[in-house]
Amino acid sequence: GSDDSDSESEGSDVDELEDGEYHRLVVDVGYGGTKYGLAGRSKPKLLRNTRDDDEGQYQHAITRNKLDYMKTDWALMEDLWEWMFEEDLGVAADDCCVLSTVSPYGPKQYAERLAELMFETHDVPGIYLGVPAIFCLYAQGKTNGVVLDSGTTRYDRRTSRSPVISS
Repeated sequence: GSDDSDSESEGSDVDELEDGEYHRLVVDVGYGGTKYGLAGRSKPKLLRNTRDDDEGQYQHAITRNKLDYMKTDWALMEDLWEWMFEEDLGVAADDCCVLSTVSPYGPKQYAERLAELMFETHDVPGIYLGVPAIFCLYAQGKTNGVVLDSGTTRYDRRTSRSPVISS
């Protein structure tokens, strides 16, 4: 199964909602893992975007080939999101507004399919998709700055810098 969370559980106690309120789920989907958590918690959780298939081989939800083509296994992605909502966080998807990152270099179809999955399959009441660099600055209470992001994909190592200037 997909039950390998790398950070300590913050308990299964989820804040009770008043009428008209929603949980706020923050999600950063990456090639190797997804960081996620309910807003207001001290730290995110980490879910590997993989699962074992029947032969014991890892399946990856998001992959990239050497030509930089991004491919998403949407059936696996749907299973991972369902597990995240129901099993790990213990919240109903239709009680969550989702803030999720999307790559500024990724195909537009990815963002469209993600929104479709959230609204049509998981019945979330709202979703906001945005670039990680902007969210990073906002989390620090800033609206202007330069974000340096260094990471590794399956095929290469990348470092990017993103200037963010509010208008």
